[in-house]
Amino acid sequence: MRLAALMLVAWLPGATVAQAQGTTQGGARGADQGSAQGSVQRLAQGADQGVAPKPPALPAPPPGPATALPPISAAATLAAALPMQAAGFTRGGLTDFESRPGGTGLGAAAEYRPSDGSSGVATLYQYTRGIQALPEGTASPLVEQEIQSALSEIRSVGPLRRYGLAKLAEAPPIPAPGGQPVLRCMGMLLVYEGGSRAADSFVCAGVLAGRFLKLRLTLPTERQGETQPRLLELGRAVVAALVKSG
Repeated sequence: MRLAALMLVAWLPGATVAQAQGTTQGGARGADQGSAQGSVQRLAQGADQGVAPKPPALPAPPPGPATALPPISAAATLAAALPMQAAGFTRGGLTDFESRPGGTGLGAAAEYRPSDGSSGVATLYQYTRGIQALPEGTASPLVEQEIQSALSEIRSVGPLRRYGLAKLAEAPPIPAPGGQPVLRCMGMLLVYEGGSRAADSFVCAGVLAGRFLKLRLTLPTERQGETQPRLLELGRAVVAALVKSG
């Protein structure tokens, strides 16, 4: 730039070298000042427009511990497996014994009543009593204990409900879909005071999928031989549902 200024001044009439040098220096100073002023103006404009360097992105926080899901209740497990309608019966209320104080191992129960509104009730219990690795089927002494415990309870409440145990006999077992026995059954005839009423009652017990399964059914005695087929039909239906649910 300085050389160009000297050449330009040299072409001017009457110009001296000193004048050329002064012109060159002035031009240089003007260029430097203009550049500085332009930089200041650009910085000021950037400040006015709110332009600022972006801060570095913060690292993502580490994942926290997984939240444990609440355990599924015994009643919810049983309800999910059992049908609402089975063999002419409709499922009613469920009782969660497991969630009660001291109820560990007592599981849950589901009630079934005749869909036509007639008298009678069936109750299905599922529980472990806190015993691990229960042997499947009906042959275990533990199953015999469950049956005897249920019979003792039936006898003990007889005076309160005004009935007596008039007959007790083995009933056909309830099979799984594959045919193998799952529930061993005992049949009873309950006669109420005065002999005006009688009921057929059954208690069945076994082990299915590592849990005790107990079925209680009581229906009014109407015609000889009708109650037992209804027991088998209902028993097969609920056992098949539990086997299917796993």
